[in-house]
Amino acid sequence: MLKIKNFHVSPGKSCYFASLTNLFQYYGIDICEAELYILCNGMYFEFDEANFQNNNFSLRIYHSAGLYKMLEQFFDCKISKINEFNQQECVRAIRSKRPPIIFIRSNVLFYHDRYYQLENIEDTHTVIVYGIDSRKNTAYIADSYIVRDDGTIAVYKGKFPLQPITRYTTKMLFFNV
Repeated sequence: MLKIKNFHVSPGKSCYFASLTNLFQYYGIDICEAELYILCNGMYFEFDEANFQNNNFSLRIYHSAGLYKMLEQFFDCKISKINEFNQQECVRAIRSKRPPIIFIRSNVLFYHDRYYQLENIEDTHTVIVYGIDSRKNTAYIADSYIVRDDGTIAVYKGKFPLQPITRYTTKMLFFNV
């Protein structure tokens, strides 16, 4: 089993910027989510008209190369992007104490209170992988943005099956700070 000990996760206002904030704080960079949001010129949204016409309204967040370049400039880091999940690269990153951020389909995150509402949603959600146990087919993830039924924000830090991560991750980001 390979796991970063004492990895801390705090709740945030959006999955992407909260994950980034938690990751930068792990690296010792003291920044809050609002500052990060402003530095990166906010989020970019893409309207999916086809889904809207089929009564499935969604806004897809997309992350341009320009957004990554801004992060690299402000934080003197290098960001590497891989489409899909690469377990070998993930293990290498965790071994070198560089936990990756993954973009995973929302509808596989069974620990969300609103999981039943996510079943038909194909949007992605951002979490940090801070550990992996290949023998047990388990990853350790940190999710800083779980909206509960009562409207409060919760976090999840713990085990998650590796199979859905392997199958439903659309992108991985690695940071060299």
